[in-house]
Amino acid sequence: MGAVCVSYDLWGWGESEDEVGAEAHHTSEAHVMQAYNGLRILNLLYTHKDIDPKRIGVNGGSGGGTQTVLLTVLDDRFTASCPVVSMSAWFDGGCPCESGKPIQLAGGGTCNGELAAMFAPKPMMVVSDGGDWTSTTPEVEFPYLQRIYGFYGQSPKVMNIHLPKERHDFGPNKRNAVYEFFIQAFSLNRDCLDEDKVTIEEENTLRFTPKQ
Repeated sequence: MGAVCVSYDLWGWGESEDEVGAEAHHTSEAHVMQAYNGLRILNLLYTHKDIDPKRIGVNGGSGGGTQTVLLTVLDDRFTASCPVVSMSAWFDGGCPCESGKPIQLAGGGTCNGELAAMFAPKPMMVVSDGGDWTSTTPEVEFPYLQRIYGFYGQSPKVMNIHLPKERHDFGPNKRNAVYEFFIQAFSLNRDCLDEDKVTIEEENTLRFTPKQ
């Protein structure tokens, strides 16, 4: 659709587990290293001439959604944000990779809803469902975000897609909502949206094997 997408492993998860071990994912270090990796990838993207610095989006589901919010707090270069099945005012994710420090207790206490609001007034869509801690988003977190965006006169730039009958996943309806958000935010080519062309590779095909 005209976008360059980078997907990377969580710290101590997936192929990263081969490097640092699975236990690393369950330490507070994971909270720091995942954010650091995200910022380093952002720096790398900025070195490519085919990347538009005015159209830099960040998106993830579950723990990736928590990272999405954190990255927008740490770096102003992101221009659109879409946390999926994650952002909550009363739950920080529970995994050390999301709450290992924990930053939600800093400065007298905050929450991921307040952290997400720091992205105002840039475009943001929050995807929620009825089967996890995002079930309250339409009544709690989204009205709060609208109020913050309203201070800038930009309430329409924050959206919520709520799927009350769905559960904690990144299924087709959630993905389609994400596609539509970035199509609108970045003027992408909707005609090229076709998941049928995507090949799900075997895990070992994707692994890096150094030459002996």
